[in-house]
Amino acid sequence: MPTRVENNRVHVGERFSVSFQRTDRVAEGNLRVRPVSRGQLPVRLATTLSETFDRLDGTATVVVPCDQREAVWLGFCGENSRRVALKIRQGEVNAVTGRAWGDALQTPQDYLVPPDQTSWYGIASGDGQIRFFSMDTIELLVYEPKEPVDPPTQRSNWNREFLSVDENQLQPGPQIFEVVPDLHGVQFWSNEPTDRVLVCFVDSERWKLLTGETLPSRISGYRGTLLP
Repeated sequence: MPTRVENNRVHVGERFSVSFQRTDRVAEGNLRVRPVSRGQLPVRLATTLSETFDRLDGTATVVVPCDQREAVWLGFCGENSRRVALKIRQGEVNAVTGRAWGDALQTPQDYLVPPDQTSWYGIASGDGQIRFFSMDTIELLVYEPKEPVDPPTQRSNWNREFLSVDENQLQPGPQIFEVVPDLHGVQFWSNEPTDRVLVCFVDSERWKLLTGETLPSRISGYRGTLLP
C-alpha cells in the first residue's frame, strides 16, 4: 500500500504511522529531558505540491514545515498494534546510533521497534548527546516481519508515556533516549526495507508558498492526549 497522509500523520503500509511534533530548539548537548510538543505539525505528500523536491538521495515523499528557530521530534503509533523495525537516516549517519549509515539491520541494535518505541527526538552523536531534527532531510526505512503473523502488542502512542507527567519531575540522563530492546532480533525482520519515506523540511514562508497555508500557532506545550 502506498504511503498516505491522514490527520497530519504519515501512514506507511498497514503497520506504522508517524507524526511530526513541533518543539523548542535547544543547543546541542542541552537536550536532557523529554521535549514538550508545541503542536503536531502539518504534513503533505510531495506529489500534491507544485514543486518537486529532489535531493541527492532521491525525491521527497512528504514535506513538513519547520521554522529555523524550532525543531521536530517523531511520535510513533503502531497501526493495528503491530510492530515494525525502523531505521532513520540523516545524510550518511544513523540517527539512532550516530554511526555511519548502512541499510541493513545490525546488532548491537541500530534501529527502533515501534510501537514499543513511542518516540525519537533527533540524531545521536558518538558522545552520547543528541541533536534535534530540524531542516535536514531525513529518511525513514520500515522493515516488516518476514512472517507477519506476530501477535499484536499493546496499542501504543507516544502520548501514553507522558500522561500525568509533571515536567519538573523529569530526570536528565540517557534513559530519555534509550532504545527499547528488540525482543525478536534481527532475523525476525525482512532483509530489505519494505517501505522508505524521505522527509523534507521547509521553513514557514516556503510552506505558505507551497500550500497557501500559514503555519499554525504554537501551543503552550503538552504531554497529553491532543493527538488525533
